[in-house]
Amino acid sequence: MQIVVPPEVSHLRRTETVRTYGRIPLELTQFDAAPHQTPDPASDNYILCLALRGTVRAGFSFGDGWRRAVVPPGCFMPITPPDTLGEFVIDAPHRHLMLALPRAAVLESNRGVSGFGPLHTGPFQDKLAAQICLTLWEEAKSPTADELFVDCMREALVAALTRRAALRPVETRSRPLFSPRLWARIEQEIEANLAEPLTVAMLAAASGMRETRFLQAFRAKTGMAPYQYVLRKRIERARDLLLTSSLGLAEIALASGFSDQAHMTASLSRHLGRTPGAIRRGGA
Repeated sequence: MQIVVPPEVSHLRRTETVRTYGRIPLELTQFDAAPHQTPDPASDNYILCLALRGTVRAGFSFGDGWRRAVVPPGCFMPITPPDTLGEFVIDAPHRHLMLALPRAAVLESNRGVSGFGPLHTGPFQDKLAAQICLTLWEEAKSPTADELFVDCMREALVAALTRRAALRPVETRSRPLFSPRLWARIEQEIEANLAEPLTVAMLAAASGMRETRFLQAFRAKTGMAPYQYVLRKRIERARDLLLTSSLGLAEIALASGFSDQAHMTASLSRHLGRTPGAIRRGGA
């Protein structure tokens, strides 16, 4: 599955956040977004994300490897557990409803059992859980929201998710398309030719795959397009040379695969927030 994401897009177009009342408040956010790649910081909540509009191809990782799936409206993204960095790549415009469910609410309603098992590993559909999330959203927006009703809905949501998790696995992890030896060969090809123009055709040839298959495997492995990965490698090499060599900036730019010094300066400033001169003067 190819997930094509425009680089450095400002992805949130409209955001509205509401907060419920009750013994354990919930926070809900509805947003429209363009294609994007986003790290969601770890928190003390379970993060539910319900697709409302737009079918997307998504990549996601909770620090244990990238998975990918098609997510249509009415489908939940995998639930992000507490204390976990969630990384997502989404390829098309979409509207989602995100709900932050406090850990305490799950422990209380689930009789001390934490987590939702397979619901953390892949997208899933549950009409009851979706309807409860939409009801909580509308109730939280109401100026006359009823605390008892919200508490009951929260309990019902945890029960619905617990039941869904027990029905059947939703694991979407695919068999790795790159063996460790093959991935090492691809990385070696990139490092050996970093100062030269690198193409998908060259890397696919090194892997022994057709280009389409290679792109699918590469995105599944890294969560990014080959050009993004190569750019990251070039930035790393430029930074290392700035810190460890006495080469001039123009020489470092060419040795790292940038077209010229200005191109390197712009790339380092954009991705590291520092110019080559500042990196060399200030160290790592």
